[in-house]
Amino acid sequence: MGKYDGQFIWDYKQFPPEFWERDKQSPLKGHHLLWMDGERVPGAFYMETHWFWDLTGEMPPPPDGVSASHHHDFDEIQGFFGSNMKDPWDLGAEIEFFLEGEAHTFTKSCFIFIPRGMEHLPMTIKRVWSPFMWLTGGNGKTLDWNGAPPPM
Repeated sequence: MGKYDGQFIWDYKQFPPEFWERDKQSPLKGHHLLWMDGERVPGAFYMETHWFWDLTGEMPPPPDGVSASHHHDFDEIQGFFGSNMKDPWDLGAEIEFFLEGEAHTFTKSCFIFIPRGMEHLPMTIKRVWSPFMWLTGGNGKTLDWNGAPPPM
């Protein structure tokens, strides 16, 4: 056992069973990959990643108790990365993302900087034609969804 083994995270944060049931019913197919925060690794900031590879229907609205938009008391960066090795800027998806109520639609790999206090989301994944990764993180110690599971 190494002195720094606790600095590594190999899984996603555990949520209540209803989160995973809702996840199984989603038309968006993928995998919640990794989640790190100050609760899991003391001193760490919040970061999570997801792989998505298919969309088989319309995305549902957020579940009850989860606001379609929210803000944090910390800065956040959201990143979207395509898997097309011949064109890494091709996201492989069409995404609509709201900042302060303003809709932005994109199909290219990108970072989005969200300053503390800025209202953001909802996010709608409209189409998927190639696998892509979504990464989000911020300089807060954890992400609080007020007891509700995070939106997909």
